[in-house]
Amino acid sequence: MHLYLPALAMLLATSTHDVRAADQRPGTAAVPSRCTAGAATLPQSGLCPAEAAALLIEASAAPAAAPKGCRWVIRETPFATDLLLYRTLRCADRQTTVELRVGNHMSDLVYTSRADGGVVGDADDNALVLGHIFAGNPDGRSRILWEARDSVSDARAATRCDLKPPYLNEGLPSDALIVDVARSPADLARDDATPLCGPFGYNPAGGSIEFWRPHQGYAWFFKMGTDVWDVDPGSFTIITKDAADTWQRVAEPS
Repeated sequence: MHLYLPALAMLLATSTHDVRAADQRPGTAAVPSRCTAGAATLPQSGLCPAEAAALLIEASAAPAAAPKGCRWVIRETPFATDLLLYRTLRCADRQTTVELRVGNHMSDLVYTSRADGGVVGDADDNALVLGHIFAGNPDGRSRILWEARDSVSDARAATRCDLKPPYLNEGLPSDALIVDVARSPADLARDDATPLCGPFGYNPAGGSIEFWRPHQGYAWFFKMGTDVWDVDPGSFTIITKDAADTWQRVAEPS
């Protein structure tokens, strides 16, 4: 069953795993028939790498080449009664992991470990946030625009903000969007252009690559920073069990 965010709080567990043999647990779902004999499986879904990869909604081109000594793996983390699959880096005995922390208005995707050994919180124990997720009422695109405009203090000025494809989309998911006003080419060429659509709008001087995705009935706002990405933002896919007890992607709302 696919639940909106306010319903997640009572149902969400907090573990997250990648596909590797050491994570296998007794009692998980049987290895799907397409998996090779002895293949490692994800402990909660029971999916082997081939099955998990087949379920990913590939909104990105192939992820960037992994740094030397690292590889891309598919991981899972709870999403209410469903699961969230995503691709992340694993480097020797370190790995990047994220989990969902639920809120009433928005929920956060936060780092719980980093493949490069980097910090996952600040001195006040605030988690490093990868992104925010909003229920898509009535759909992801509408919610994106509403959130961005609502964050602008001047309601009249907020009406100038609209959905746009990213000005520079290299490496971004194919469904990535930004929120901004109409800008002249000269304004876009400046790296100190004034952000006009609030904290969820285009910010050329923000020191971070930020964008939205309307995806599987939710509005996802990613804050990717400017360092080497250790998470593939185009890979996040919610999966759920169907009537035949088989894992399937959660469908986009009609």
